[in-house]
Amino acid sequence: MHLPEPQLQEILRLGERALSPQQERWRYRIDRVAMILWTVHACNAPATFQVKIDSTLETFVPGKPGGVSKPLQTHYLHVREIKDGYLMVSASTNLIQLARAAT
Repeated sequence: MHLPEPQLQEILRLGERALSPQQERWRYRIDRVAMILWTVHACNAPATFQVKIDSTLETFVPGKPGGVSKPLQTHYLHVREIKDGYLMVSASTNLIQLARAAT
């Protein structure tokens, strides 16, 4: 069986990757981490709480201990305790837009 050169090169390229260890097939580069802090406060209404979400983007920089920190926008939402958990009653417009963008 004879294969054209471009197909043979592609088979060799894919074969090398398929036969390498799993760790070498997919290399992840993690250089950023988002740190998220939730603060919950009780409201005057019974079983209603305000949640404040603060987050910081931490970027790792080689040779710079601690890296670079950038505070991100604070978000607020209100939740109400219900029979089987919590129900989000309201949220900041930016938080709703972020949730829609993620889906």
